Amino acid sequence: MQKIKPLILLAYFLFAPVFAVMADSGTHSPDGFEPRLSGEIVNLTLQSRGSQYHHPEWLYGDIILYSGETVKNKQLRYNGFRDALVWLHPDTQQHIMLDTDLISGFSLYEQTLDRKMVFDRITPGRQSQGMFAERLFLNSIALYAHRNIEQTGEATQISGNALRPIAILEAKPVYYIRDHEGTYIELNRLNRRSLLAAFPEKRREVRSLLRQHRIGVFNEAELIQAIYVIEQFLSENN
Repeated sequence: MQKIKPLILLAYFLFAPVFAVMADSGTHSPDGFEPRLSGEIVNLTLQSRGSQYHHPEWLYGDIILYSGETVKNKQLRYNGFRDALVWLHPDTQQHIMLDTDLISGFSLYEQTLDRKMVFDRITPGRQSQGMFAERLFLNSIALYAHRNIEQTGEATQISGNALRPIAILEAKPVYYIRDHEGTYIELNRLNRRSLLAAFPEKRREVRSLLRQHRIGVFNEAELIQAIYVIEQFLSENN
């Protein structure tokens, strides 16, 4: 999906202060220092209608590195506009956009809803550079949601005696099914037809399952339910 990027955002990202850092994670494990986190100090303040973040506040979570190490209990936010994990440094309160090449996944704990969100770094296609996607279901097949945020337009805002352009940002999640062979299938739309197309060899059986369980696949919750039912059927009939 291609994002609209007018001059307002181009100028913003060109002039925002950015510095490369190697930062201590701020706590120590019994065996010594925790792994260091690397990234860039950024200023991601953006005048917009809609947020560039998947969740509005800082959440505590863990970061899993490709090295196999885990950095625990850090304040994090996922930026869906830039597909980036941002860490709030505990000592300096600086916002650090972490190096995605080092991170295989992360988790976020939303205390108010008693909910844990798990994100994996996935590469859904040969031409893809990889992306963070929330794991919605995982068994012999998996369901992921790339929490994509796009700029869909531009509006104006009164600031003093002047009109200033602001970006209009909207959540545009993209869903991927990973089959038992490890192949990722993108769902073009959130509906029955798109889901049936993801299982061409079992199209008739999947249609029957959706009717039997009265699943319309009109929202994310119904999609998760549908994948659960389909996975059960495939496991019992393969």
